[in-house]
Amino acid sequence: MKKEIKQNRPSSPVNPPRVEQKPPRVEQKPPRIEQKPPRVEQKPPRIEQKPIITARDISISSVEFRNTDDNERIINDYGKTLFVGSKYIGARVKITTKYSGPLKLIIRIYDSTGKHRGDSDVDVQLKGTGNYELIGYGNDTGTFYNRAGNWRFSFCVGNEEVYSAQVNLVVSQHAKDPVYIDSATFANVTYDGTIIVDYGGTLYNDTQYLKPKLKIRTTRVGITKFNISFKSPSGSVSTIDDEVMLSEDLREVALVGYGNKQGSFFTPGRWTVSFSVDGTLVKSFNVNIASKNGSYVPPRDTNNDRSSNDSGGGTGGSGIGAKILRWLLIAAVVLGGLYAVSNTNCSGDSDLVAEYAVAEGVKMYSKPALNSVVKMRLASGAKLYLLEREGDTGWIHVKTEDDTKGYIHESYVVNEVMHGRIEQIFTNSGEEIVKKLNKMKYQVMKRQALVNLLSGIGADISLTAKIIDADVASASPYEAVAFLIEDGTDCVAASYKFSDSGEPILLHYAKGTDWVSISRFTTSTMKVKTGAGKTTTIDKAN
Repeated sequence: MKKEIKQNRPSSPVNPPRVEQKPPRVEQKPPRIEQKPPRVEQKPPRIEQKPIITARDISISSVEFRNTDDNERIINDYGKTLFVGSKYIGARVKITTKYSGPLKLIIRIYDSTGKHRGDSDVDVQLKGTGNYELIGYGNDTGTFYNRAGNWRFSFCVGNEEVYSAQVNLVVSQHAKDPVYIDSATFANVTYDGTIIVDYGGTLYNDTQYLKPKLKIRTTRVGITKFNISFKSPSGSVSTIDDEVMLSEDLREVALVGYGNKQGSFFTPGRWTVSFSVDGTLVKSFNVNIASKNGSYVPPRDTNNDRSSNDSGGGTGGSGIGAKILRWLLIAAVVLGGLYAVSNTNCSGDSDLVAEYAVAEGVKMYSKPALNSVVKMRLASGAKLYLLEREGDTGWIHVKTEDDTKGYIHESYVVNEVMHGRIEQIFTNSGEEIVKKLNKMKYQVMKRQALVNLLSGIGADISLTAKIIDADVASASPYEAVAFLIEDGTDCVAASYKFSDSGEPILLHYAKGTDWVSISRFTTSTMKVKTGAGKTTTIDKAN
């Protein structure tokens, strides 16, 4: 038996155990790159600190004055004599300063009586020491500088005066030189002056305001009043005044327009427009008004300086167009609701073509008497046609557009020109006085009193005037009304009461210079107070 001998030796397996060799794990991380925003240097905005220039930083050593028009065209240059009626007086000042920058100068203007007339704020761009021209102050009509003598111009920075100078305004030796009119052209404009039909164009019966422009020759220097009359095809005449500043180098003058906003005043046909200066007729021109509806063909005007072109159409004369030529058209445009009174252009002719504004609530009677039956109350804006006048009683027979006939007193109507003047003066007046006037009773009578002043019963009031005080007093049958009106350097104090028929009766009237208020008013007494508190009694009118 074979004996197995176990040998002690290592075994050698055919397949040794597999040992998996793994490389060490190395984590690959991308390099960290720190993103830094670009460095932007923040600089604060650069603010230029401009100096605030005060009165201590400047001095004015000399001033010269000149007169210009509203377009800064020279009328009288520096060193020349300046006249009453200068339009805009500007200054050239020599300023000594080390500063550059904006400066606000306030020029306070005092007339020859010492009355403060207005302030002009002027912005000056300083560039060190030098001469600086300042824009002028005044108005285009030449009515601001209306008094001869030494006017004082006070130059202020803030409330501190830095210089004071005087300019002597004299009355021109040529203030009464003759004025010659070579030609005239006419435009159709709106109430605010916007041109509808330019000068020389064809004018139609819807012309609102007929505005003349004159070519003149004159050596006159000074404020000049033109009286303009408009004669209708039926022969009635309406007039208006306009003041302008004339100088010897002025060759063309545009005057105020006349008409109404509705374009119903200028009836078709040939109108004659005449111009007078100092009460003397200078020249007349014919103006043809064509009809847009073909009811009238105006003749060609070959003998005058200005005429409109022929307008074609038929020759029919019936209908409202013919009625307008025959009857008085009254168109109502009422300021503030109540306008009154006093027709200043009526000639008594029943064919008179004129225009009226009717106050709100005016009564139309069945007969020309206050104790007759009231047929209706006329609304503001009622259009009336004049049928006839009742002699010299002041009553007029009218009919409305719906053919209602009756009688009203002519005191309750006012022509368009006077209406416009009332509107202008109320516009000039301060807000408080307008509120006071509107609170008064019997506004028709109040406005009638104002019309009396404007129409020359009491005074010739200009378009630049303003109401500074008013008062009422009990008076039968209507209240009495007192007005204090500032007109340039003058004040006009007047009071009125009214008769049973509405006729105005002047109670008091006087002119002054420094009145500021009405201190007492009754039908027998009128007292006004000055700025210094002194009371003046106004005498009864003759």
